[in-house]
Parts: sequence; structure tokens; C-alpha cells
Amino acid sequence: EMCGRDVLIDSDNLTYAQRNQWIEWFPGFDKHILMFIEEDFYTCLDRVSKRRRTIPEEVMREKLLKWENPQENSDPIDWDSVCQIKKEGDNYIYEGL
Repeated sequence: EMCGRDVLIDSDNLTYAQRNQWIEWFPGFDKHILMFIEEDFYTCLDRVSKRRRTIPEEVMREKLLKWENPQENSDPIDWDSVCQIKKEGDNYIYEGL
């Protein structure tokens, strides 16, 4: 019983295994919704360079190589819903919810 609480996990979750561990660790929730943001790599580099805790470009490139797009193949564990957030012009579009 999760007492009607919503939980948001903000993490890289680059691979299917990393994402699916959350379902395995928290099986008592009514729904498991996967949301991911599609963004240009160089925009991400620019943003991370402006943070107090930066990440070296080499590490960012390694993360990009590990990325497994949840829409290209189905994850081994089914999500109740998958939502992609992507930028179109100056707006962000939500698809899938």
C-alpha cells in the first residue's frame, strides 16, 4: 500500500535495465509511467556547462553512447504509459500521456 502517493524519480536511466529496476523496486504502485525528454546533445552540453556541478563532455558523450531509446524497442518490463517530451520551436510537446 503506497497511500496514494506519487513519486518522481529524476535520474539518467539510460538503459532498459536502469529504467526497469524502478518497477522491480517499487512493485506496490498502481501505475508506472515512463517520461523522457528528447533534447539535442549540444543543448544538453550547453546546459550542463552552466550548472554548479558540471559534467565533462567526455562523460556526456559516454552517456549518449549508452542511451537506449524506450520507443525503439519495448522494455522487458511493461510500463503502463510512456510519454516523450520533445521541443518543437519554442514549445515542448507531450506525446503518449
